[in-house]
Parts: sequence; C-alpha cells; structure tokens
Amino acid sequence: MKLTNGGKLVTFVGSVLFCLLFSVTARAQDDAALAKALTGVTVSLEQGLRASAARGVPSKSEAITGGDDLTAAKSQGAALAKAKGTLLDAVARVLKANAGAHAVSATAALETGHPIAKITLLQGQTFKTVSEKLD
Repeated sequence: MKLTNGGKLVTFVGSVLFCLLFSVTARAQDDAALAKALTGVTVSLEQGLRASAARGVPSKSEAITGGDDLTAAKSQGAALAKAKGTLLDAVARVLKANAGAHAVSATAALETGHPIAKITLLQGQTFKTVSEKLD
C-alpha cells in the first residue's frame, strides 16, 4: 500500500502522539517503573498507528506551537517526507526480528540524509532502541 504525503503525515502525527505519551513518562520514571506502568497498556503502538492511518486523522491531538516539540515535529516531518515506507511497516519489521518485544515508541529521523525510524522496544524489563530504514 503506497501512502500519499497526507497519509504519511497522519501516520507521523499518530506516532508523535504515542511518542510524547511514552517519552514524558520515561523522563519522569526510571526504566523499571516505566516497564511496570506499560504492563497494563491494552492498545499497542501498532494498533494506534493503524487506527490513525485508517481514520485519516490521529485519534487525539493537540497543536504543537513552539519550542523543542515543534523543532522535533519539523525534523520528523522532513524525514517522513523522504520516506518510502511507513512507521507502521518499520515497527512491524522490527517486532518480527525481536520476538516477544513490544514497541513503545517510534519516531522518524534523518541519518546521513536517509529517513529512518527509531523504535524503542520493551522486552520484559529491558528497553532498547533500534533503527529501521524507511527508504
């Protein structure tokens, strides 16, 4: 399925929302506490990305008007504009290669001019971040 730039934007916005939710929590707590908090989560990152893409809009959003959040959003938008694939596809590939892990965040970035997804996984009590190509 090939997405238009509008579809990529929807996927981007949905992923930003999930990333913000989990990154704020991650900054406030240590990894063990965050892992414990995530055990009760009933909606996966993949489900959220899929729902946002299907609806054409994120499930919940608020305006990003300035500061570091706006800078990060613009950077991620630039990466997704160059992407040939979606964050959802990248998350699926990473999860397939990391059996038993759960994706807790996915953000787009440019690395040496190429779009990548930075995906944070949780397996048991251990977090790791992996990069997956988007081009």
